[in-house]
Amino acid sequence: MKTPVLPIKFLYWGAVIWLLICLLLIALLALLPNVRFSDNILTWLPQKNLNHSSPSLNNDFILPDERQLLWLISPGKQPDSSVAEHWLALLRLEPGISFVKGPIDTQRQKQLEGSILSHCRKDEQLPREPVLQNHNNAHAQWIFSQIYDVLSDNHKNSLIDPLILMPNTWQKLAQNTSQLCLQNGWIIIQDYQGQYWYLIYGELIDSSFNMHSIDQLVTNLETKAKQFTADYPQAQVLSRGTMLYSDYKSQQIKEDIFTFGIIAVLAMGSLILVVFRSFRSLLLCFLSIGIGALVASITTLFVFGELYLITLVMNISIIGLSVDYSLYYLTERMVYGHQADPWQSLRKIQATLLLVLITTVTAYIIMMFTPFPEICQMIFFATVGFIGSYLTVVFWFPWLCRGIPVRAVPAKTFILLWFRAWQRYKILRIGLPLFVGVVSLLGLAMFKINDDVSSLQVLPSVILSQETIISLTSNKSDQKWFMIYGDNSKETFKRLKAFIMKLNIAKKRGWLTNYHLIPFDSEQNQYSDTAFVRNLTITEDQANHRTGNVLEKLKMALMLSQIEQYAENSVNESWRLIWTTLADGRNGILIPVDGVNNSAALSALAEALPGVEWIDSKAVFNEIFTLYRMIITGLLFAALGVIAACMIAKLGLCHGVISLLPSILSLVSSLAMLAFTGHCLNIFSLLALVLVLGIGVNYTFFLSNAKNEPLSALFTITLAMMTTIFTLSVLIFSNSLTISSFGIVLCSGIFVAYLLSPMVMFKCKEKITIKFSI
Repeated sequence: MKTPVLPIKFLYWGAVIWLLICLLLIALLALLPNVRFSDNILTWLPQKNLNHSSPSLNNDFILPDERQLLWLISPGKQPDSSVAEHWLALLRLEPGISFVKGPIDTQRQKQLEGSILSHCRKDEQLPREPVLQNHNNAHAQWIFSQIYDVLSDNHKNSLIDPLILMPNTWQKLAQNTSQLCLQNGWIIIQDYQGQYWYLIYGELIDSSFNMHSIDQLVTNLETKAKQFTADYPQAQVLSRGTMLYSDYKSQQIKEDIFTFGIIAVLAMGSLILVVFRSFRSLLLCFLSIGIGALVASITTLFVFGELYLITLVMNISIIGLSVDYSLYYLTERMVYGHQADPWQSLRKIQATLLLVLITTVTAYIIMMFTPFPEICQMIFFATVGFIGSYLTVVFWFPWLCRGIPVRAVPAKTFILLWFRAWQRYKILRIGLPLFVGVVSLLGLAMFKINDDVSSLQVLPSVILSQETIISLTSNKSDQKWFMIYGDNSKETFKRLKAFIMKLNIAKKRGWLTNYHLIPFDSEQNQYSDTAFVRNLTITEDQANHRTGNVLEKLKMALMLSQIEQYAENSVNESWRLIWTTLADGRNGILIPVDGVNNSAALSALAEALPGVEWIDSKAVFNEIFTLYRMIITGLLFAALGVIAACMIAKLGLCHGVISLLPSILSLVSSLAMLAFTGHCLNIFSLLALVLVLGIGVNYTFFLSNAKNEPLSALFTITLAMMTTIFTLSVLIFSNSLTISSFGIVLCSGIFVAYLLSPMVMFKCKEKITIKFSI
């Protein structure tokens, strides 16, 4: 049966239409107002599966938290506030930071103390610890103790917060570290080496995940830090914040894009020049890749609205795989250009090229069913890129390939010996696949699966230095808390009161070691405490009389604090991180917990009560990764089944099954190599297996094409394998464990698929003698 050929007239109009489509896409790119690149790892996750009963409340808690910044400044082993004040002044000059807080203003302290003492004689002082009699209410005792808090920020706080429910901002820290103290308005920590550290708090104007603004801000801060340490050689600066993680990730990806892109282009370009000895061939290959990347980028931007940076990193190498279509055609022209015209060469390989494209795209499209936005975008990008490169080769190359030098197959002797070894020696045809299978089984014995999201990234020393801040402040970064929510504040506090008893039970059972509540009470308890304070009579001495004057001045009996007023007060702003109110009136409270020993039990505890949710971010992400690793595994088997069906339909049952063995062994050997190199399997490694399957099957289909001469076919897939390895091997050297393991799986699997691909040239129970006519 004669292979159908596309008529020249059709190819002509196809070339024109494809050119117009490419120009249209370029024009549409100008219509995009702002091309947005995202490096936020949270956007990779399937948000609809995070199981938040109130996602809007949860997001409202996350946004202010990721904008926080914390600095610890050390002048050395002697306290010197001027050093910290210098750094504070530098921070206040930075436009990317909305505000910074250092020492408490002494003048404002004096104003508050003066207002409290206005009814007392100027020559007398208030006692530090007033004595309460005839009452055992511990909460009221604490209220009185707070009246004498010299750290109160301003007098307005006395009116907004009549029961002094807001503790000192450093009080919680003081409970956890004995080195913390207050000196001249500064919060100071002394470590075990005798170093003094001054605490400064700040907040960003923009999000920590805005790559452009954060990059500039971090660069400015690093410049200021160098200037600062030059002025004070003995000083040290420690910083902590989500911004540093985001900036490190974006810088790492930018570096990988530049490095991988340069190396891949140089390696692939050098190889093509050596083989074809023609700049025209080199330009045609890059034209195919460039058009594919251009079409993929623009289409992805229109479909998804943004490009994830990791999509660019991985697809800079993956899109290089599309050069295979160019190599297949150019090799055909190089070897047989004196025997056939460009359209006859296209007719000879068009069926194979189309089958390769269909099977590859089918395998990728199956993976689009994963719920991860980033993974879907990567696959969509690669799929469109493959289609764009294929159409470029089919429609443009017959018109552009004239003048390519015709020459014999390079390394003809080596390839001929390799093929004859497969043809003559049954031990090679049986022994090599068997050897690969045995070695793979040994690797699988060491195989491990790890769905821990924290293991996907190795942090640099600048980020690990934040552990010093954690140890000094005893402020851990575990994102584990309960969220109590309701339609209004009254319902929320009612649920909070009911849940506190459950928390105490959990603490007694050892499920957690501690929990932290917002220092605010329900209106019902405020009435009780206010009545007690109002009716309190102190008869012991003159100091007690002055206390009564203070209470009268504060008008505590006339006001009840509302939680919304309380949280909006500037003095209490740190508590906004654990209290939020939405525009529709719904609100929520976070209860951070420490020392979690049984996350599952705490989750069940929350599910037993309405309006209570247990949030263990790391555990949730790990569960999601586990779930969808299993889903992706199932989809991978489905893709393998589709390819198997295509092979059997094209080659027959027996030959189709044998032709499938290189693909299966390439997948197994990839997992083994992952184990040999000390890496664990995760969902990103499974993505690499999909690529191994899609690339390896290309070699199988091309060698199984009866119209191809074995020698030229072997040379073509050898060249394709080398360009693929050159473009993908650079991924192994990435600083990211995810990308590194991705590269290991790809390179090992593709090489094994190439090594075993000659199996498909020998049919079942048939000894083939092939004559070479080169």
